[in-house]
Amino acid sequence: MPHAETKPEPERETSYVWDLPSDRLDWQANAANVLGVIAPDAIATGEKFAARIVPEHQALWRSSVLGARASVEAAHGIAYHVQIAIETDGESADGLVWMDVSGRWWPDATGRPTHATGVLRRVDARFLEDRHLLGFVPDDETREGLHRTRLFEALGVYLTRAQRAGGSCGLFMMSANGLDAINARLGPDVGDEFISAIGRLIKTEIGETGVVVRYASNVFAAVLDRCDGLALTATAERIISRVERGPIVTPAGPLKAAIAIGAVALPEHVETSAEGVACARAALERAKRAQRSICAVHNPKDDTPQCRDKTVTGEVIAALEEHRLLLALQPIVKTADGQTAGYEALLRLRKTDGALITAADFLEEAEELGLAPLLDRRALELALALLKTHPRLKLCLNVSCLTAGDRNWLATLHAEAARDPGLPSRLTVEITETAMIHDLETVRTFVDRLHATGCKIAIDDFGTGYTSFRHLKTLPIDMLKIDGLFMKNLPDDTHGRVIVKSMIDMAKGLGIETVAEWVSDGETAAFLTEAGATYLQGFLYGNPETAEKLAREGRL
Repeated sequence: MPHAETKPEPERETSYVWDLPSDRLDWQANAANVLGVIAPDAIATGEKFAARIVPEHQALWRSSVLGARASVEAAHGIAYHVQIAIETDGESADGLVWMDVSGRWWPDATGRPTHATGVLRRVDARFLEDRHLLGFVPDDETREGLHRTRLFEALGVYLTRAQRAGGSCGLFMMSANGLDAINARLGPDVGDEFISAIGRLIKTEIGETGVVVRYASNVFAAVLDRCDGLALTATAERIISRVERGPIVTPAGPLKAAIAIGAVALPEHVETSAEGVACARAALERAKRAQRSICAVHNPKDDTPQCRDKTVTGEVIAALEEHRLLLALQPIVKTADGQTAGYEALLRLRKTDGALITAADFLEEAEELGLAPLLDRRALELALALLKTHPRLKLCLNVSCLTAGDRNWLATLHAEAARDPGLPSRLTVEITETAMIHDLETVRTFVDRLHATGCKIAIDDFGTGYTSFRHLKTLPIDMLKIDGLFMKNLPDDTHGRVIVKSMIDMAKGLGIETVAEWVSDGETAAFLTEAGATYLQGFLYGNPETAEKLAREGRL
């Protein structure tokens, strides 16, 4: 009986030379086999090769070379190193192959890449996912929001992996007992060290197969691979034992600790990340009521309000995954001629029944759960797509305070700027005063990088914070958006008119443009125009409408 024909193993390494001005890619002869493509022409140019990269890795790939810049001569080139997944022509079960890409690029006289070389090596997807997840979370425990974002990203990766393999992953929510008493008796510095020490013990026990983040001031979250219902309990017992063995060394001396844990297995107990977080939090609350070290594992039959109340979080995550987020555009009118100068891009969520939800209905909870950077990244992608489609369009786009520290957001912008250097000049990024209060140095760096791409910077909701005027001296701001609360009853508010006029005059003196928000009547518009505002925005000039509708009506 003849043996069945077996498909030869693909080669694991290939190389290329990339001429960026022509976009030509010259590959080693084995490239098609290594990359799992049938026709070599399918990877003959940088654009064709990029089309094979999965969407979530395209910004990373482009920013590694296309979006890179050099400020000095580089005779030996500038190194780059990325890991990406590439779509094959049906070689693997999921149609993907993971690549570790390393190489060097050389700049021209302006510092832009002119040619590059690289080597691609096939690697194990699981290794890369673990390296990406474990390498991202910094030791700095102060930026809880970014850590929550990372929790959802890690949980999504582990859950997808578990679903593919028919296994489970575990989610733990953990809180130290007695922190309030320590803060009250020994001071917050001792309390901070107490919590940080417990976090280090948890990380040690979870090991390198999981991800641990600071979810809240006294809550740690951990995601553990290959962890079913039985393993949840065993892992929790090890964590409890490690923490209780102590002592916890603090400036006030050694302290003993007890820890409450809520745990859930996915998809064994619940099917989605949002359900997992909600149910783990509910289980943690049950454990905390015991006032001792204990683990409460979620019961799939549990029907507590916390587990049921996942509508907003679940809807946001599903909308991100199913591309049901879109932008509604509200016109910004120039006072000099009454013409539309641009639009503010406002995020909307389209429910499965077609109804639109405004950001006000989901953004606050999304920010609390660390989803704001994910929403901001999607909003940026949508805005960039609109700017590419409509060459005369100008947009203003809000970002949350957490996005100033999100390198993935900047990578997306830099990659697009590399492809179309003029595009960012039509984008104004709005930063709230809250962001500056939280981390001025991070915001300063963020602003500098935005300006380097050609974007303009606006301070949103100006006049409502405590530090606005001081920051105008140190940050290169292009525009002030005066908070709409100042426009309420403005024709009948003598003090309000004085305040608004003083803000406009100050901005003029600094060479900064102004936008008055929430303009809803002609009398207010007339006052603002006479006072010297540069632009007006509000329901008087139009409701926010979807870009699709504006395009159909020829208004973009």
